[in-house]
Amino acid sequence: MFVAIAPQVRADIEQLMVEYYTEQELRELLAFYRGDVGLKSLESVPRLAQVRMTTLQVLVNEEMSTVTEIVESVTEEAREQSNS
Repeated sequence: MFVAIAPQVRADIEQLMVEYYTEQELRELLAFYRGDVGLKSLESVPRLAQVRMTTLQVLVNEEMSTVTEIVESVTEEAREQSNS
């Protein structure tokens, strides 16, 4: 599976890779991604990330309603105190 990418994007990715990995580690990564599990991870990681983002969005939305209630409560208390 090869995806064509813009030359500058490729150069940026390559630069990041050499900053974070040794040559030996890069060789091991290549070996991994050429194997069955590596290929499977290349296919499944984007889907896993999408599912995780959806889950996080639900959690954020649930917490946001709690935060909104707290802000409204504090705002009302501040109004009452300023009117006293």
